[in-house]
Amino acid sequence: MAELKRLGFKPAPGRGATKPLSKSTKIRAIWAVWTELRPHLDQADDTTLRAFVRRQTKTAALPEGIAAPEFLDDAQANRVLDGLKGWRNNVLRGEARA
Repeated sequence: MAELKRLGFKPAPGRGATKPLSKSTKIRAIWAVWTELRPHLDQADDTTLRAFVRRQTKTAALPEGIAAPEFLDDAQANRVLDGLKGWRNNVLRGEARA
């Protein structure tokens, strides 16, 4: 930062460091963008997101999974985020073939 200031950079007044987004917020944001881009998901809502999260978090220890993104730990949230990315990649590959 000192080098930037030496070169003339002036930070905007009143702006501080922003708080990083929670994993739950990231999941909801990706889901929102994804549903806007995919017409066949026009019925996608919170219930649909919860069903997706539940499927991604099922394990032998948690046979029902965890439905609410707010209650995921980091490993579970990463699994859901990877699932969303994988789903997107599969759809894009399918569109490229069509």
